Amino acid sequence: MPREARGHLLPGVFHVASHGLGDRSVFLDDFDRTSFLRQLGCVVYRFRWICCAYCLMSNHYHLIVDTSADSLSEGVKVLDGVYSRRFNARHRRSGSRSG
Repeated sequence: MPREARGHLLPGVFHVASHGLGDRSVFLDDFDRTSFLRQLGCVVYRFRWICCAYCLMSNHYHLIVDTSADSLSEGVKVLDGVYSRRFNARHRRSGSRSG
């Protein structure tokens, strides 16, 4: 069952964590990590975030972002969506979050 929407978020600093399905890796090599970081840079610019910190692990990532607009949810959706599509195309997989 999906979680209930949070509604309007006030500006602030947020911890974002996103996991692959099960224990599947979402970063298989340095190319994947670089691709993700490039997409993160695009999202930071587009949604006017400040990325305070990030940590990439094989099956998930953590971000600390400061956002002055109600853009957190949409930005994470764009980040995960674009990265997942590129990852899946490169590794000939299908589904969301490298399923």
